[in-house]
This record gives sequence, structure tokens and C-alpha cells, in this order.
Amino acid sequence: MRIDQLVLERYGHFTDRVLDFGARDVRLHIVCGSNEAGKTTALNAIGDLLFGIDARSSYAFLHSYADMRIGGTIVARSGAALTFKRRKGLKNTLIAADDRPLADEVLQPFLGTADRALFTRLFGLTQSSLASGAAAMLDAGGDVGQVLFEAGGNIRRLVAVLRGLDEEAAKLFTPRRSGARVFYTVHDAYLKARDDVRTLSTTSDDWKHIATELAEAEAALAATRQELVRLEAERAKAERIRRLLPRLRELEAHQGALQDLADAAELPADAGEQIARAEEIIRLADAAAGREERAAAEAAQELAELPMPQALLARAADIRRLYERRGAILKASADLPNRQAERHQLARQLDRLAREIGTGADGGQAFAALPPETTRATLRRLITDASSIEGERRAARARVADAEAEASRLQGLLPAEGGEPAQDALAALKRGHADVLAKGDLTAARTSAYQAARLAAERLDQGLKSLPGWHGDAAALACLPVPDQATLTRFEADLAAAAETLRRLRERRGEAADAALGHERELAELSAHGELPTADALAEARARRDQGWRLIRRRHVEGAVVADAEVQAFAAGAGLVEAYERAVVAADHVADRRTSEAERLARHVAATAAFNEASARRARLDQELDEAQAEQAATLERWTALWDALGVRAHGSPREMAAWLTERKGILRAFEAWQEAARHAEAADAACAGAGQLLRQLAAPLPLALDAGEDLASLSVRIAAFLDAAARRAEECRQLAARARDHQAALERERQHLAEVEARAESWAESWRRTVAAAGLAEWYDVAAAEKALTLWEEIRNLGVRLADLDERITGIEADAVAFAADIRRTTADAGLALDDSDAAAAALSAFTHLQDAEAARTRHDRLVKDRALASKRAATERQRERDAQAQLQSFIDRADCADADGLAGAVQRSQRKAELHRRSEELKAEILANADGLTLDQAAAEAEGCDADTLKGSIAAMQGELESLMAAAEHSSATAQSWRSRRDELSTGEGAAASAQAMADARADLEVIARRWMLLRTAAFILREGIERFRAQHQGPLLDAGGAIFRTLTRGSFQGFSITYDERDTPRLAGQRPDGSVVAIEAMSDGTRDQLFLALRIAAVESYAGAAEPLPFIADDLFVNFDDVRAAAGIDALIGLGAGTQVLLFTHHRHLAELARGRPGVRILDLDRP
Repeated sequence: MRIDQLVLERYGHFTDRVLDFGARDVRLHIVCGSNEAGKTTALNAIGDLLFGIDARSSYAFLHSYADMRIGGTIVARSGAALTFKRRKGLKNTLIAADDRPLADEVLQPFLGTADRALFTRLFGLTQSSLASGAAAMLDAGGDVGQVLFEAGGNIRRLVAVLRGLDEEAAKLFTPRRSGARVFYTVHDAYLKARDDVRTLSTTSDDWKHIATELAEAEAALAATRQELVRLEAERAKAERIRRLLPRLRELEAHQGALQDLADAAELPADAGEQIARAEEIIRLADAAAGREERAAAEAAQELAELPMPQALLARAADIRRLYERRGAILKASADLPNRQAERHQLARQLDRLAREIGTGADGGQAFAALPPETTRATLRRLITDASSIEGERRAARARVADAEAEASRLQGLLPAEGGEPAQDALAALKRGHADVLAKGDLTAARTSAYQAARLAAERLDQGLKSLPGWHGDAAALACLPVPDQATLTRFEADLAAAAETLRRLRERRGEAADAALGHERELAELSAHGELPTADALAEARARRDQGWRLIRRRHVEGAVVADAEVQAFAAGAGLVEAYERAVVAADHVADRRTSEAERLARHVAATAAFNEASARRARLDQELDEAQAEQAATLERWTALWDALGVRAHGSPREMAAWLTERKGILRAFEAWQEAARHAEAADAACAGAGQLLRQLAAPLPLALDAGEDLASLSVRIAAFLDAAARRAEECRQLAARARDHQAALERERQHLAEVEARAESWAESWRRTVAAAGLAEWYDVAAAEKALTLWEEIRNLGVRLADLDERITGIEADAVAFAADIRRTTADAGLALDDSDAAAAALSAFTHLQDAEAARTRHDRLVKDRALASKRAATERQRERDAQAQLQSFIDRADCADADGLAGAVQRSQRKAELHRRSEELKAEILANADGLTLDQAAAEAEGCDADTLKGSIAAMQGELESLMAAAEHSSATAQSWRSRRDELSTGEGAAASAQAMADARADLEVIARRWMLLRTAAFILREGIERFRAQHQGPLLDAGGAIFRTLTRGSFQGFSITYDERDTPRLAGQRPDGSVVAIEAMSDGTRDQLFLALRIAAVESYAGAAEPLPFIADDLFVNFDDVRAAAGIDALIGLGAGTQVLLFTHHRHLAELARGRPGVRILDLDRP
């Protein structure tokens, strides 16, 4: 699956920002933006789009939770595409582009079985996770299974988890006995307690008698307690009846009232409002319907009175056409006298032309006797040729004369021998000038050299100003004894080690704090269920019991005097015997709880020990953290002092100062470039001077005055102009001689052309004589006379044609007038109009006027018909509203069983009273059930049947007295039982046997807790190791082959691939293999190489996943921020390779990484800083 488009519609500080990833030829999209440009926002938006926006999203600072929207278009490997949006919410957060809700299942074809955890773990990689993954490989010692499991994006801190499981299990138990193991310590305590119990036990008859008496006393105590339970239940029942009785009585009263209203109709709560609304509708609808019915009647009456001339309307189209023809007929009739006058005028002009031409015929005869068009055309052509032939003859004679004059002039312009400069000196100057030019533009080169020197100086000055912490010049900077790379590497390693130590200490301190907090919470949770019966609590209870017994024995057995203060200190206001009995019961209770709550007690002991251990570890780590911080500060102080000695302020870390040194090298290169540019400027100046001297020497023999102070560029221009002028003069002489020869040849050609023109003129004269005769003209007709005859003939032809056209037009006007009059008479008769037909045009106008009146009447008719229909429809609508309201009102009358609407008010009041009684009854039922201690309504009513409040009050008071008596009896039975227990304890030589038995029970409970915890830890470690081993067996071959090839690309061939070695326990270990076959273990690799190894395995894992399931986009966040340019370029190549099967997005705010990738095939850079 790939993301074609990410739309940050309202997310973070973005509004309607679109990121386009749709180009198919792109294998790596680099999203580059400065800090605060939104790189992290866009990165997180991808996960939120696919898997939902977090409930406490931190990207709602501009847009509220309700307004947050992300959109996008994703495309599966199959080509299926989906455009959707994601809103912030708890459910139904997936919506279409038009905000329609979408089921979450629509993403299943695109995501497969992947969830957010897999997406983050496998398809997301940051610089920190890259470094931690490499560190985890180092912690695993190169174990192949663990390395592959870690690179595959699975459990983080895998080695630490396994080590923690093994260490905790080992603290509890190992097959080899050790006093430091908790199990053996508790087991020894159990064996000792068991031996003590066996030693202190007795089987005498006294013991049996005491045991029998104690059993009987305890049985009596149990019976009393059982009676207490029964009597307490009776008292609770009476209390319940007394509590529910008022509500039951009120419910019974309401039920009776509801029976009285059983026949009341059940009307809606707003029945009164509905009835009033229906009556109002009836009144208003009746009035509106009356108005509309009157309007319909008025329209019908007007329709009946309106005349409709149907015959006239049927001929409307014919009348309109005649009216439209009327204008043309009137115009033609008015134009007829003019056309007739025009015809007469044309006939007179034609007769005049016939007389001018002198044929003796009238105009019509002259038009009929016109010469053929071919003859006239031939005559026109000959007239045209006459002028051209004569002009050509005059021109040919003039050209011959001009050619003779030009040939003579050119011959006189040819120069005499020896009038040009010396050709040898010209050639030498030309060669010298060419040599200077061949060296290039020396003046421009000198200018460029000086400009380059100036720019180099400016760059050098700019570099010095931009170099942090330096205020000297370039020469001093070059002499500066800066630290070498080994020193930087040492300091970087020291600072990195210090930072790593601090990181690990902080992490371990956080783990210790978390562990202490967890154990503290566990202790709080254990204590939340009541005070724990600890050994101290048991010892304290028994010590109090023994103190009471000693006081009783001294006073009542030994008869000694016991001070009242001592008794009060023990009894606290109660009797001595009573206080003693309570102490016995309390001690027994603690002992019983020690047995019944052995597991909780054991957990409390273990949690207390773990809490103490975690707290101690946290304090120890705090001290180590302070020491590590002091060491880091000392290293930083040494680092700063190193640069202070050079007069440079150390502004950053060794890596940043390495960049400073790189920048210094660039400045020194700029210094060298400035020196080189200055040398080039001096050389260019010398070259210009030498070339000027050479040109002056070569120009000395020639008529060319050169100024000694002229620069090379001016000299070169002037010499080039002189050489060009000399060349032009030589070329002009050559061309002049050639022109003289050419003009002599042209003179001969012009003389031949003149002879040809004279021959064509004679041929024309012969054609003229024949054509004049064919046209019927006299032989004496010259060109002018013939041209006039042609003009007269053309006028006669034109006048004849116009006269024929006028005759045809006059005839058409007369015919149209007759036809129009006939059409008027016929149409008006068909339309039923009696009009005067003597003037057809007036009749057409009158008919059109009548038609307009008829059409206006028809329009009025149609409007009246519509008004009548609309009024009738509105009247029907209002009548229907009236009937609907009457029907609604009747339905209320029927439901209320009233005779008419007047009885509805009372029915509504009864219905509302019935509804209120029903509502209150339901409330009472709910209150009764809420206080009935689980009884049903019928059970509660049956229980209260026949009871009254006064009787219940007396019964409850009596039961309370009886309860107090039973409690006193229970206390007496308890004291008796305790007395027998004391005698039993005396018989068993005190309390040693009981204490040993309790200690044995405590130890047994502790052993069970330890065993369960140890089995849980060992099982978890076994399952985890088995999972790692299965993963290694399934993925070792393909992942290592693919990862090795990628590792080779990342290291630019420094490593050939991977190799598997085995340790002394035959555990497979991953290592890197050099091209020469040597093997480098993971722990022997540099940090950068380990990062490259982890990256190679992660890319291989992604490719493996993509080969078996729908792949997700691989998201890299500032992955190469700690890589140098060589490693970063190799990493970019590896990501481009991954992009062949999986979409790859690299987010970074380091523009030099984007520049490294720019221009590579398949890379596209998106700049977040540009809108």
C-alpha cells in the first residue's frame, strides 16, 4: 500500500496543506523542512490517518478536537484506490470525501492484518530507535535469533527482558543449594518449625479432656452466633417493612384512584392544544374557501361574457404574412413611376451612343449589332501591347546607351599600378594581430583575473567572518596548531561514553524508581484489604494476651496485690477479665488470619523486600549518576580548555568542532585560491603589455598612427579596423575590374535585345491591320480611335443590359400588386371581415388591427380560465383542510366518548389526572424496588400485608433487646472457650507448639508463593527463548542473505555481507564479513557500522514482510542525522532500493541530506517551508 496524497485539512498548525506522493517513478520521497515547519506533525499525521487520532492528541492547538481532519488517498498493490478522511472521535471516525461515514473494514484490503503497533515497530525508524537497536544487538552479543528478532521490529530491550527473568528466578531458586537463595532460607525455617511442633506436641488424657470442653464451648459459641444471624435477619426484615410501608400504602391508594378512572379516555398529553388548533383551522379554512369560491364564480361569469372571433384567429398566420407583404407592395408601387422614367432615360442614352459610333442605326439596333467579344478582346489586347511594345523599344534603346556610358566610366575608375600600401607589412601586421587574438581576450582575461581575485578576497573575508569563535586573519588561521582527528575522536568517544553512561544510569535509575513505585503500589494494594496479620502483629497480640493472664494469675491465683494503675493500663476502663478475654480473641483472630491469609502475607513480605531492594538500588544509582555528571563536566572542561589555548571559543561538541575544522579547511582553500587569483592577475597584466608592444612595432611601417599610451583593447580595435579597411580597398579594386568586364558583356546583350524588340513591333503592326478590319472599322483607325470605339461599344452593352433589367422589374411590380389584392380579398372573406377591397394595403392594415384585438381577447380568456382553475383548487384545498380538522376533532370526540365537542374539556381533564396517577404509581414502584433488598413488588406487598407502623416499631425494639442478650451470651461462650484454650496452652508447656505450628504454616505459604513465582519466571523465559529460536529458524536464511547485500551497499563494499559464527555453547552469532574473508564481531564494530548493520536488517525485514503481505509505507525520521556524508549517501541508496517494492518517506530538517539525494534517479524532494 502506498500513500498518493496526504491532506492536512485541519491538523496541528496546518490548514488545507496537501502533500503529494503520487508520482509512480519515485522510489524515495524526502520531506524536508526547518524546525517548526511541521515535519513531525506531518509524520504523525500518517499514523493518525491510517489508525485513528489519539484520544489526547497534542495536535489540537490550532483546530479543536471536533474540527480536526486528516485526509488522503491510498493505493493497494492490486491498484485499488481509496480516498477518505479521518476525524477526531471515539467511534465512526472514518469518513468519505463528502463526509459520509465509512466502516473501518474499508481499510482492511490496504492494511491487511497490520495494526498501529506493527506499523510503528516495523515500518517506522528514527535515529534514536536505530541507535537503540544497534545497542540491543551489542547487548545480545550478536545472538542471531535475538538480533533478527530485534531488527524485525519486535520486542524492544529483548536482552534486558531475558536477563531480568533469569536473574529474578536465580534469586529465588537454583538446583545448587545456596544460602543467598530465598527458597532455601524459607525451606530451612519450615523444617525447623516442623521439628518444633513434633517436639512440643502431647497426647495425655488432660489434653483430650480440655480439647472436649473446648469443642463444646466453641459449639455453644457457634450456635449463639447462628441465632444472632437469624435474629438479625428478622430485625432487617422488620426494618424493611417499616421503611416500605408508607410507599406501599400510597401505591395502593393510587391504584384505587386509577380503578375509578378506568373508563377515562387515554388522550395525548397535548390533546387540549390539538383540539384548540383543529377548531381554529376549521374557522380559518371555511373563510378562505368562501373567498376562493367567489373568485372562481366571478372569473366564470367574465368568461361567459367575453366574445371570441374564432374564424379571424384561425387565419392569424395569413393575415400576419399579408401585413408583412403590405410594406413591400407599398414601396414597390411608390417606386414604379421612377423605374418607368429611368427606362425612358436609358433608351434615349442608347440612341445617342448609336449616333456617336456612326453606324446609322438606333440604340436597339446598335446593341444587337455589337462586334463579337473575341474581336473586341483582341483589339483591347493589341491596344495594350502597343504601348508596352513602344515603351520596351524606347527602354531597350536607352539601356544600350546607358551600358555604353557605364562601361566607359568603369574603365576610367580602375587604379594605376603601385598605388596601394606594401602587402608584406600588411601581412606581418595581420599575422601578429591574429597571434594576439589567438591568445584570447587578454584584456577580458586581465579584468576577469582581477575580478576573480576580488571575489576570492571577498569569499575569504566572508568565510573568516562566519567562522565561529575566530577573530584573526587567514594567515594566522593557517598557522594555528589545531587538534588532529585522533584528538577529536578521543574527546568524542569520551563525551559519547559519558553521555551513554548518563543515559544508561538515568534509564536504570528510572527502572529502579518504577520498580520501587510498583512494589509500593503492591504493598498499598495488599494493605487496602485490611491490616495484615504479620508476625509482629501476632507477637504484639500474644504479648498483650500474656500480660492479661499474668495480671489475673497474680491477683486471683497467687493472691498478690496488683496496682489499679497497672490494671487500668491494660484494661483501658473495662474489667480485667473482660479485657483479657478480648485480648485472647484478638490473638486467636490474628493467628487464624495468619493461616487463612498466608498467601497475602507472603506477597506482602516479598513486596516489602523487593521495595527495600529497589529503593536501595535507586539511592545507589543516584550517587553513580552524580559521579557520572561530574565526570562529564570535567571532560567538557578539558575540551573547552583545549580550544581556549588556541584562542578559539569551542562552540559545540567534537563532531561540531570537526565541522569547524572542515570549515577552516574550506577557508584555507579560499586563502590559497585568493593567492592563486592574485598571481593570475599579475600574469594577465604582463601578457597585455607584451602584446601591445608587439602590435606597435608591426604597425610602424604602415600609415597607421598609434598612441603609446593606448591599452591593448583599443590598439586591437584600431588595428582590426585598419586591416579591415585595407582589405576592403583591395576587394573594391578587384570587384571594380570584375564589374568592368561584366558591363562590357551586358552591353552586348542589350544590343541583341534591341534587335529582338524591333522585330516584335513589326509583327504587332500586321495584327492591328487585320483586327481593325474584322471589327468593321475603317483602315485609318489608329490606336486612339479604336480605343474610343471600344469605349462606346462597352457603354452600349451596359445600357442595353440595364434596360432589359428595368423592363423585367416593372413587369414584376405590376404582377405582385395584382396578386396581393387577390390574396387580401380571399383572406378577409375567410376571416369573416367585411372590408373595402379597393385599397388592398388599407384592407391589410385593417385586418391586422382586428387580429390584434382578437388575440388580446384570447389572452384575457386564457388568464381567466387559469384564475378560475387556481381559485377552485385553492378552495378545494381549504375545504380539505376544514374536513381534516373536523375529522381530527371528531376522532377526539370518539376517543373521549363525548356527544359533541362541548364535552371534550372534561374528558381531557380526566385523561390528564389518570396519566398523572399512573406516572406517580410507576415512581412508587421504582422506589419500592430500590429499597426492597432484592424482593419483587408482590413479595414486598405480601411481606407488609397486615402490618402497621406502630406494631413494627415495638417489634424492632424487642428484637434489639434480644440481640443484645445473645451478644452477651456469645461473649460468655467466647470467654469460656478462651479459658479452655489457655488451659490447653498451659498443658502444652506454654505457647511454643502453637507458635511453631504457625511458623510452619507461614513457611509453607511462603514456599508456595516462591514456587509459583519461580515457575512463572522460568516459563516466561522458556516461551520467549522458544519464540526467538523459531523466528531465527524461519527467517535466518532469507533475512541474512538480503540484509548482507544491503549491508554491502551501506558500507560501500567495506563489508561483503554477513557471516555466522558459533560460541563455546554452539550459539549462532552474527558477524560482518570483509571482502578478504575476515570476520568482524558486532562488539568489534564501530557505532556507525553497527547502525548500518541494524538498518540493513530492518530493510530486509520490511522487504520480507512486503513479499508476504500488503506492505505499508516505510517512514524514516531524521535517520542519518549522525551519519557522515559518505554513510548518509549510502543510506539514501539503500532506501532507494527499498522503494522498488515499498513506498519510502524520509522526513528530515537537515537540508544537506536533501542536497545529497538531489539529482539521484527516483528521488523527489518536498519542501515544507514552501506553500
